[in-house]
This record gives sequence, structure tokens and C-alpha cells, in this order.
Amino acid sequence: MKEKYIASKAKMLLRGNKVKIPPIPIENIVESTGVRIKHDYNLHKTYAVKYKNNYIILLSQNSSETHTRVELAKKLGYLHLQHPLTKKNIAVGTGDCMEQEMEIFALELLIPDEFLLNELNDHDLVYLNYLHKLFMVPKPFMEKKITYIRNN
Repeated sequence: MKEKYIASKAKMLLRGNKVKIPPIPIENIVESTGVRIKHDYNLHKTYAVKYKNNYIILLSQNSSETHTRVELAKKLGYLHLQHPLTKKNIAVGTGDCMEQEMEIFALELLIPDEFLLNELNDHDLVYLNYLHKLFMVPKPFMEKKITYIRNN
């Protein structure tokens, strides 16, 4: 899928949930789509599962809050971009192309261009610590978004 199409799907979710400022309430957005979230200490990865025509995102509770937010956004992207689940109805997010699409979706959902541009206009990039805390995402994820937005 094209990057702009993927980003537009994330933007539609933000508009539909009337998000005005960061940090993005990712758990509320996930739940607004009808997808349930379940935390499990025994998991080492995040999974998207279809059970009785309902989607559930299973999260490891061993991850940091920022990492969990990114994983939630990626799995929501996986479901929202209508990737088929495997025969066992479980998605782990394998494949480079699929992973890249999920990351593009998560970048736009958690760090919308318009919000980041407002912050970049007000602050120099030396405020990377500030920005990653404001959007509640890991620093490397924020760096990817800044690089992406500067190059497009």
C-alpha cells in the first residue's frame, strides 16, 4: 500500500475520535473501533487475535508504556489495513512489507504530522527528549517520524 493511503487511514481514526493534542489516547482509539485489549504477563510479543468474530489485541505487560503504545498502534494498523489473519486467526506481524505498513500507520497515529509540525516550529530538534515524552513514544520511534516528516 502507498504510504499516503496508510497515513490517511490513521488520520481518519484521529478525526473520528476528535483528537486535538498529544499524547494520543491510543487505548481509547483502539476500543472505539470495537477491538478489545487484554494484558497478559505471560506473553513476550503482542498479538492480534480473532475470536468469535471479535478482534482482541493481546499485550505483554512486561513492556514499557511507550513500547506498549507503539505495539497497540501497529496491531490496530494491521487490523485496520485489513491484513488477513493466519489460519489460526492470530497475527504476530511478520513480513517486512507488512511490518513497514504497520509502522507507517503507527507513526501517523501516534505522532500526527500536523501535531509534530506545530512542535517542530516551536522547538529545535534538541528537544527530542521533550517530544518523545509529549507523544509518549520511544525516542527511536520519534526520530523515525522526524526523519520521515523532514524528507516528505
